[in-house]
Amino acid sequence: MTLPPSLLVMSLPRSGSSACGKLLTESGLTQYNSQALESQQSSEFNTYGYFEDSGVNLCIDNLIRFRFTIDNSFLFNHGMFPYDANQSTDINSDLDYFDIDESVVDIPKDYINRLPYYTGHDWDVWGLTRMQEGGKWHKAYSRANVASYVEAKYFFSNSLNFLENNPGYFIKDPRLVYVDEFNSTELKVILINRDPSDVLKSMRNHYGPFLFTDKPIENGWVSNHFNYKVGPQKFSEFLNIYNYFVEKIKSRREVFEISFTDLLDNTKLDALSSFLNHDISWK
Repeated sequence: MTLPPSLLVMSLPRSGSSACGKLLTESGLTQYNSQALESQQSSEFNTYGYFEDSGVNLCIDNLIRFRFTIDNSFLFNHGMFPYDANQSTDINSDLDYFDIDESVVDIPKDYINRLPYYTGHDWDVWGLTRMQEGGKWHKAYSRANVASYVEAKYFFSNSLNFLENNPGYFIKDPRLVYVDEFNSTELKVILINRDPSDVLKSMRNHYGPFLFTDKPIENGWVSNHFNYKVGPQKFSEFLNIYNYFVEKIKSRREVFEISFTDLLDNTKLDALSSFLNHDISWK
């Protein structure tokens, strides 16, 4: 079987990109594996898995921090706009190194006893307890070799170059939208869309019930998923800034847009197959 050129899958968080990852895998493509850290496991939020590479996740986390300052993440983009697309993609903040250890993790004193209040669930969805010494995420950025700006930029470039030179792979990550200017390849993009009200509901379920409210619950943040210390932001602004970056990508790349619900539509999948010159179908 001839494999299609490798590609990128982008979306808002909680928009169905994991379902797209499963579809691509069933169609013969392979999720990129940097082997930087252990693979992500399935969870109650994604029964069949996330189809994401932890090393790539961490790499883009830090590229966003270094490019737009430490307050920003794929869950909070207020500080990314207004954005000058003509700026150099060189470092644009006073930060050029970041890692996770006890000195930076913000865990409320009553966190363990009030998990449902903070996270909306009875277990540590945010992963804060796994950031202590000996935990899965302790010093994860340095263990993945993406703790510094130079390392993260090299890791990202190396990963994309692998895809460009090897057919049949994909990288799927909602963070990709914000770092496309670091991407010098001509990789095609699948862009997954979902009804904004469904995205908001799913994001609050996954990242915390106070997300996109003006009600900080600890030290100025409304969610501390993965220690991002997410500040208050209107969901409408979050969407507008995301769409700003999407339009930049669409102006310079071949992009196929498909909605979450249309991943089950054979007519739409036929069009996606034509876009990739490869049969894309559920098996």
